[in-house]
Amino acid sequence: MTALSATLLRIRRRVRNIIALLATIALSLSLAPLAFGQTNGNGKALVASNVLKLRADTPRSSAQSVSKEFVVPFAGTVRVRWQFKTDGSGAEGYLTIHSEVDSCMASTRQATYQSGICDLRVVRGGPISVSAYGGPVVSIRNVRIFYDVVDHAGVGITLLD
Repeated sequence: MTALSATLLRIRRRVRNIIALLATIALSLSLAPLAFGQTNGNGKALVASNVLKLRADTPRSSAQSVSKEFVVPFAGTVRVRWQFKTDGSGAEGYLTIHSEVDSCMASTRQATYQSGICDLRVVRGGPISVSAYGGPVVSIRNVRIFYDVVDHAGVGITLLD
């Protein structure tokens, strides 16, 4: 490889890194208004509770990733419960729960359904995605979202002083 080729390769890598950084910044800026406008001026917020609001109970299994998705009406915190397992081969299966502003994770090697729970911060209208992957085969079922809708004045919170 000539010195010119090596230099061009380094420049190409730097340009790709800069493009990836700019794309990340653009995505962050597009999501920031949703994340910071927690009550969205409507005076309502979600609070994690044991009141079942949404459910996707059907068992799904796959050698690929398997997912269930939800959308909530207001910002706040919800409680997510699930059951998932692998095929018992000893390979580890993973479960991730994502909103636009928060995430949780679990793993198992068990061939019987394992229950889990996570309190997750969410934005109004943003997706909640529950995905299982890994192992030769992973299965999820009984994914449920629990919350109460409460009146909220929309008062800000100091995150860092």
